[in-house]
Amino acid sequence: MATKKTVKKDEGILSSKTEDVDEVTPEEEDTIIEKEKEMIEDDKLKQQNDLLLKQIEEMKSKMADLQVKADVKIFDQYADITVVSLRSGVLNLATGPNGTQQIYTFSGFGKTNEISYGELKKVLQFYRNRFENGDVYIDNPDVVKALGLTIPYEKILSPQKINELLNADIKTFERIFANAPKSQQNTIADLLVNRVVDNENVDLNVVAYVKKITGKDMDFKIEQMQSAKNLVDGNS
Repeated sequence: MATKKTVKKDEGILSSKTEDVDEVTPEEEDTIIEKEKEMIEDDKLKQQNDLLLKQIEEMKSKMADLQVKADVKIFDQYADITVVSLRSGVLNLATGPNGTQQIYTFSGFGKTNEISYGELKKVLQFYRNRFENGDVYIDNPDVVKALGLTIPYEKILSPQKINELLNADIKTFERIFANAPKSQQNTIADLLVNRVVDNENVDLNVVAYVKKITGKDMDFKIEQMQSAKNLVDGNS
């Protein structure tokens, strides 16, 4: 602490007093400067860390994208892909809108066509819903992934699974059938009708359950098909 002497003139009388004035010593000034430098350095370091963390996250994202792309197999445009119909009746697919250009016909459930990968991509442009709701099935997991059908295929039943389901006990049938796409539920109902008409072994509890879930008048359809079959048999 330094002492400063001041002189004041008061009514012709000179008087003097001392005032205390704060002064910064050189050592204290150096300390303040060092602290300010440290604060600046800390701020710069924080900004650098934030930038580095952002760059790391961006790098992780790019690496994840590259991994996904690496997992997707690249197919020759002319490679034949097996496509299976999961409809009980006739199904047509085409490489153009409204059944134009190249047409692929499936005569019934389980029937197949060999379609080149390039042509299959064209078909998907106009009939993608057929693949997503389980009307047709691509019997190749790598192709399914390459065509972006992985998510819908998590619920779609394969031809083998449908055949197994038709012979399953009622509890197993109910559990699997309830989670199947609506289109496949209708196909399974039609397949059960065909089995009844052909006098194959069918669990009537399963038939009753399917009628309840789908709302289809399976009894009427069975009667129609049996009458038509009897008529054909009588004329033969």
